[in-house]
Amino acid sequence: MSPAVGMRVILSLWRPQYACVGEKGVAIGAHPGYPDLMGFGRRAMAVNPAEAKAYMIYQLGALQAFCDSHGVTLQHMKLHGAFYNTALCHTCIG
Repeated sequence: MSPAVGMRVILSLWRPQYACVGEKGVAIGAHPGYPDLMGFGRRAMAVNPAEAKAYMIYQLGALQAFCDSHGVTLQHMKLHGAFYNTALCHTCIG
């Protein structure tokens, strides 16, 4: 499954929940990670800073568009799994 297909599946599963988060006071946050579908983003990948930035922009952009279409705010972001660990250890990515 490609990252784009994976993102569509995830967003379609959450669609019903987005309709009521604003009225419930729930914050929406992004959790972008490596495009490591088999390892669930838990395996480190050798990426350069430009690739790391592109992964974040792609995932944040998809979720931001989804939030916009449902009238909710994307409030926060924290890197996922190995992506987070890499950002902690390598200042060129973090």
